[in-house]
Formats: sequence, structure tokens, C-alpha cells
Amino acid sequence: MIAAVDDEDPKRVREVLAAFSGDPKLKTRIDVVSRLAQLCRIYKISADELLAKWEAHAMRIDAGAAPQSVDELEPINDALKKALAKTATAGGGRSQRYDAKGLNSLLSQRSTSPTRARTPKTPKTQLVRSDGYDSSMASSPLVYRGGLGELGSGTPQKYLERNNRGKKEEVFNDSVPYTSGNDYSETALSQRKAQTLPHVECSVTLLPDQQIKPFRYMYERLRDIGDALNDRIEKFYDVMKDVVLEERRRKDADAMEVDREQNETKDSDENDFQFVAPSSAYHSTSIVTLGRVACDALENAKLNDGSVVLEPSREIGAGKRVALNLADVQARDGFAVFPGQIIAVEGLSPNGTVLHASRVWHPPIPPKATTSMNELLRYYPVDEETSKNPLLIMCASGPFTLEDTLTFEPLEDFVSVVEKEQPDVVILLGPFVDSDHPMILNGNIPNELLDEMEALSCNEGSFTDNLFRYAVLPRIQRIRACRNGTTRCILVPSTRDGITQYFVFPQPPVGASPDETTMTEHLTALGLLNLVRNDPHLYLCPNPVQFCINELVFAISTTDILFHLAGEEFARKPTQKTPSAAGHNDRVARLFRHVLEQSSFYPLFPPAKGSYLSLTHGKRENGVAEAIDLKAAPDVLILPSVLKYGVKEVDGVLCVNPGVTSLQRSAGTFARFVVHPLDVALLKKRHEHKGLSEEEWVAHNVSRRMRVEIERI
Repeated sequence: MIAAVDDEDPKRVREVLAAFSGDPKLKTRIDVVSRLAQLCRIYKISADELLAKWEAHAMRIDAGAAPQSVDELEPINDALKKALAKTATAGGGRSQRYDAKGLNSLLSQRSTSPTRARTPKTPKTQLVRSDGYDSSMASSPLVYRGGLGELGSGTPQKYLERNNRGKKEEVFNDSVPYTSGNDYSETALSQRKAQTLPHVECSVTLLPDQQIKPFRYMYERLRDIGDALNDRIEKFYDVMKDVVLEERRRKDADAMEVDREQNETKDSDENDFQFVAPSSAYHSTSIVTLGRVACDALENAKLNDGSVVLEPSREIGAGKRVALNLADVQARDGFAVFPGQIIAVEGLSPNGTVLHASRVWHPPIPPKATTSMNELLRYYPVDEETSKNPLLIMCASGPFTLEDTLTFEPLEDFVSVVEKEQPDVVILLGPFVDSDHPMILNGNIPNELLDEMEALSCNEGSFTDNLFRYAVLPRIQRIRACRNGTTRCILVPSTRDGITQYFVFPQPPVGASPDETTMTEHLTALGLLNLVRNDPHLYLCPNPVQFCINELVFAISTTDILFHLAGEEFARKPTQKTPSAAGHNDRVARLFRHVLEQSSFYPLFPPAKGSYLSLTHGKRENGVAEAIDLKAAPDVLILPSVLKYGVKEVDGVLCVNPGVTSLQRSAGTFARFVVHPLDVALLKKRHEHKGLSEEEWVAHNVSRRMRVEIERI
């Protein structure tokens, strides 16, 4: 077969056959194989890249795993030809700049040279573009021209001269001490640095059903998305039914005292309760229905008084939407709705087209996590003195470098604080190398930086991979060296990360790839392969992630859902003075509450512009994507956002926005958690006094024993 295609390189033919192996009969169509190999050669693309383009085209025309004839490849040829022409046009002008793709192969094309002095100079070597275009020194923006700060090798003076370094911007639970004694700062820090303060042994455990495995995110059919949205409504059916019936029982109890016979009758009525389709027939009495909030307006429109609609599930109302009039709800309770929110509504629907709501119910926050007495005794043995010492956890979120440099100075300053305080756990949240960084987007990479990366052999992968290995990895290794190598380090990626090929939420861990070989190559390029294999205290986690540090449950997502919800939420304060009016004053707490009530890290649908959400991968049996679901109400919910940093307590859950480490050209913030252990000895005595076994579950009560600080970098 390969010999028959004698016009093309046999190696390229084998790559084509391997890539298009989904159609075993392709090898019999010699003309098609020859044309595929020819396209790879002409446009300088790999067989896998050509396969990706064919699959995208095949989904539109409902074709098979491989083309059946040469004619079917003509649209692919036309698209590649247009892309090449566009690249050539862009490269002909005087203002030509390197793009990200050009930078990825730049290091591999530069000749190797010994380490040079890193002093400002004007290099005389000519840079070569990956597409063959030669750029002279006079026109290339990659050429270094003068001071280190000009193109990003140095640190801006404004950042260096800031006067708020180390400022405590916010402190939650100020009464909780920094250590188990009365000392708060200097003594405790010096003890930790000298390794003389005994520390609690901590265990990091990932909860099940996380998005660990990579997936093919382009394989998502509209039918499957619709099924997932419908299943999400049905998921709340029993929960919302209990909420509605519980309120009705309270009203009945307040109105009169019901005898046993009436109670039995009531229970029978409750068993017959069902949510009603709001758009079915004429309703002369009030009905209760369940559905998803949506916007009945043009694309990119916002919710307003005239565009709020409710979409029931197929089982409740055949998915037929009905307009939602919230005027009466606003008068009494106020409301806060957003697209994708699941709510129950009571009201009148006289003509089946408009539901005049009188009451809106939100889902309850999931049950809080608890731990058995046996488990607590394992974490904090009664006879060990270290069981009285608190855990110190630090969390920082990217971007980790300023927008006009690639020196990662904010990350360096954070690591310096880590080395000083010697925490038990450090949580680093992406993006580690921001794909939206202006210098990376525009190709404004100083030649000096490229020389340094090349001298340190950081040239095995793409430019962003190499930059991670050069600037981020050494600082991660310094974190891991704290407390004699016992400090745990948790890495959570971002959809904005340039070091991962997965920009869809939910997102597998850093380095994830479809096959073992590609994953090994990627981790090697990042410099993480040996660490992943040999370091038990380095954790590469997905996004979002839920894990336990001892008994504490943490839930984290690096997707900025707070900012996205703030842009889409439609809220009105009650016009009447009622007890519920106070809850509308704290908008940030309300945004956190939305996430908890909807039991989802991303309850917004459609997702915000520029965000990509997969609802069908990592599904449960009922079809709901479990990777973005909250398993239970966590003890600590961390959602980094460009909104102002802060700490809120929402029904016993500590909701934290640590801010970002780098705010364009100024220093950002990070979070510090000091968690005192439960008094296990006292709890054990109480259990024994009450005759309870050690299998009984104990509430965590984290909000009473955790100190949270938001500190300026």
C-alpha cells in the first residue's frame, strides 16, 4: 500500500494512515491517501492537525471518519489555502510581529550558544520566523533595544516603589490567633523558619468524580447539551418539592393546630404534589412550577423586566417557555435571577403565556461535610502535643507576572513570603503562564529573555511551556523545599493557561494529554515529569477541584464565575421594608450563594462570552456533568476573581476571593488561612458522656476556628 503511493514520503503516508485509523478501509483508497499526504506536505501540517480539520468539516456535512473521495477534500484545501494567504499578507508589512505560533518554534531554530553575560546589548543575529520569513533587526519587535524594562526583562519602577507591600487588606476572624499560643506574628514566624515549631501532619485527599482524564471537547452534540440542561432541572425536582412542602407545613402550623387525622390527610396530599406546566391550560388558581431561568431576547442581551422567561423540563412542561412577571415578588421579597438558574415559582398563569409570580424558591445549600470521631482521632491524636497546633495554608492566584514584563516578580515576592513563614500547604491557582498576556499575544518577547532560556536548556517545548520551566518551576521547587520538604504544593490550572491544550471548563490537570506518550512529552517539556513521579507532596489537580486537607473540605475553581455572574445577574431590592431586604445589600455574598445553592461551579448558561463550558463530559448516570457539581457544601470555597478580594461567610461556608497576584502593572493580593484543630479531647469526653460511639459524625464548624487574611503582595 505504502509503496503504491510512490509520489509521497512513506513516513508521511504512515502518519496519515495512523491518524485516520478510524476508517480501516482508507488504505484501499490510494488516491485519497496520496491527497492527504500531499496536503500535509504542501501546508506543512501534521497528520493529526489535518485529521482535526477533517473532523470539524465532517461534523458539518455528516461525513465519516475519513474522506471517501478526493473531491471531499477540496473544502479542506480551500480553507488551508486561505489561511496561508492570510499569513503571507500579515507577514509582508513593516509592522510585522511574531505571533504565538512563531514563538513556539523560535527557540528550536536558534543555534545553541554558551551562556552569555546578561547585560543590556543589541544582538546582531538575525531572527528567523517559523514560516520562513526573515525579519531584519530594524523591523523585528523581538530585537532587544536598550534598558531591561523596555520590553519586559526588567521590573517596572512603580511596582518596586510600592508602599503597601505586606499590607493586611482584610482579616476575617481577627480574634482567632496565629498560633496556639498568644503570639501572633514575629515569634511564630521565627519558630516556623527555624523548624522549631512542631507542625500538624496533614493529609491531602482528592474527592471522587473529578475531571482527571482528558476528553475530546469538540465532540459535543446539541442534542446532548439539551439533554444535560433538561437533566439538571430534573435533578432539583425532589429537592425543590421538599422546600415548597416544608414552607406550606410551616404556614399550616402557624394557622391552626392539626390533629392526627388531618396530618395523615395532609401527608397524602403532599405525596400527590407535582409541579405543574405553566403553559399547559388555563389555570384559575395559583400553581407551582419548576424550571430554568432564561433570557427571551437577542444574542448577548441582558435580563430585564420584559425578557425573563422560565423553561420547565420536558417532563414538567415539554420544555415550553413562559414569560415570568416578577413585579409582585419584587415588592415583597426582591429577587436575583440569572440565566441558567434553577428555581421554583408559584403564581397565576391565566392564559399560559405569562406566569405572574407571587413566590420564588431557591434550592437549599447542600448539606455540610462532617467527619467521624475515629477519623478526627487519626488526624489529631489526643496524646500528641502537635495536635494543638494550627495548620497554615497559603493561596495565590495568577496571573503571576505584570502585563509589561515576563519576570514573574509578583510570584517571586509571594515565594519569598512562603519561605519566611514555612506553611503546611501552598495552593497555586492558574493561569501560571497567561495566554492573554499582552507580550505573548503580540510576540513582544525580549531577545535577552530568549537567550537566558536557551542557555538553561528551556527549549524542548512551546514557548509557554519553556517559560513555565524557566520562571515558574524553580519557584515551585523552592516552595516544595520548605519545612524540610514536607510543605504540600497544590497546582490548579486555568482555562487561560498557555501550558495546557484544554481551555474548556471543566479542565483536566496540568500536563494532561489524550495518550500516555504525549502526556510524558508534555510533562518533560514543563520539567514536571520527575516531580510528578517522585514527589508525593506535589498535587496536579483539575479545574474545578474538591479536596480535603485533613477533615477540611476545599472547593476551588479558577474560572471567574463571580465576575461572569455579576455581569448577567438581574436583581431588584424589595420595595417594601421586610426582613429579606437586608440580604440584597451584600452583592458579593449573594454571588457566592448562587454557586452554593445551584450546587455548581458554573451555574450560568449560556456561559459568558469568551468562556467555554462542556456539559456532557464526565457525566453521571442521570446525564449531569458531575465534574462541575459541588459534592457537598465545602468548608472553604475559593473563587479567585478580578472583582475586589474579600471573605464572606455564607451559611457556615467560608467563601474567599483571594484576588489575583498581579493587577496589570501593580501588585495584587494572596490569602492566608490559619486553621486551629478541633478540641478532639473535649469532643471525645462529650461523646463518652452521651454514650455515643466513635463512629458518630462531627460538624467541622470551620468559621469559628479559622483566621483568613488577605495580604498585599
